[in-house]
Amino acid sequence: MALPLVASENLSVSAEIAFSRICSIHTWPVWLSFVRRAEFDGYPGLLTQASDILLSSDLSDGKEEVFEVEELIEPYLLTLVGAFSCRRRIQFRIERKDAASRLTVRIDYVSHGGLLRGVLARFIARRKLHNLLTLSLQTFKSLVEHDAVERAERHEQAAALMAIS
Repeated sequence: MALPLVASENLSVSAEIAFSRICSIHTWPVWLSFVRRAEFDGYPGLLTQASDILLSSDLSDGKEEVFEVEELIEPYLLTLVGAFSCRRRIQFRIERKDAASRLTVRIDYVSHGGLLRGVLARFIARRKLHNLLTLSLQTFKSLVEHDAVERAERHEQAAALMAIS
């Protein structure tokens, strides 16, 4: 039984800034609260289509899963699909709105264990995961907007130093 989760958050940063934070796989456990560990075997910043990402999360009861990058359209779309189950899918979509953007995350995962476990997952685990996803997007918003403010302040300081010299 597939259980999709969808949540969105408006961001007051550009799509490029938000997408660069999403592509920093090693930061996922910081802001994506149901992810316990995320590893990317490639070089930082070089996420490409067909890259493998190892995730340990509450979606799989803490078991490690391998996801492949199925789609990568900078700075708008990152889609991961389970290497061993194409019904497991995580998608990050960013819509540009002038200097702001909107992040939408969709997670499709499969609940195994028969009808009873599927019903329990739909009514208990799904609600918990949806709340975690919503809180995660709020955390992401705080982090990425704070980073953007810091970056702007550093840029202003550098410009002021250049003007003095």
